[in-house]
Amino acid sequence: MTRTTRFTTAVGAVALLTLGVGLTGCTVKVGGEQANAEPATAAAADLSAGCDAAAAIDGVILAELSGEPTDEAFLAVADAYAAAGDALHEGAPEPHEAAHTAAEAITQAVEDGNGPAVFEDPAFTDAATALGAWVFEECGFESVAVTAKSFEFGGLPDTLPAGMVSVQLTNGSEDPHVIDVMRIPDDATTAEQIIADPEAAMGSGLVEPAGGGAFTMPGGVGYFSTELEPGRYLVLCMIPDSENVTHAAHGMYHELVVE
Repeated sequence: MTRTTRFTTAVGAVALLTLGVGLTGCTVKVGGEQANAEPATAAAADLSAGCDAAAAIDGVILAELSGEPTDEAFLAVADAYAAAGDALHEGAPEPHEAAHTAAEAITQAVEDGNGPAVFEDPAFTDAATALGAWVFEECGFESVAVTAKSFEFGGLPDTLPAGMVSVQLTNGSEDPHVIDVMRIPDDATTAEQIIADPEAAMGSGLVEPAGGGAFTMPGGVGYFSTELEPGRYLVLCMIPDSENVTHAAHGMYHELVVE
């Protein structure tokens, strides 16, 4: 498996990681001091902590699964979901349940001896979409709604503010698509250089993986979140066509600046 293929697999997995199979790790607080807390303040604090923990999961996925994934890497992702579930236990039940279900599903797949099998569970995919949609709609991060049609991205801006960004990808084409985000460290490297040989570009440090995911089949919707620092970025789809030519090489890319 090439470096490019491993990277594409990892970021594609971002949109496939959130489901609900059961609740673990939470202790529901009833009465006492918790019941007497100021509702508005407590709710705002819970939402902020839950949003931060849920949005951070995609970064853990990218860090842990961008190479040859191990059981330990999958369990680290499961831990990130469980932490998000704990942070969300005072808030809306849907994202709370989805986060804990994802943790349970990943752990079970590892125990069954095949961690990657979790990505083939349709219910798991549904939960990933549900949690991603909640972050996109409720958390107040910079949000970007992107469409994919005929090897083109629509809706991507030319500039974004630095910080956490939540992305929604709606696939209106007949092909699967994903969003890969790469940071370009210098001012000289062009998008065309990167697209011509992405593996060489990553291997030589011309670009650095900065996030991605929202893998979508035709007609589907996917989500991911990533923390972006100021700089140049290239957004592209690295999925290959039937002749092993990336969608980016067909024109499915967009350069933007984070300020």
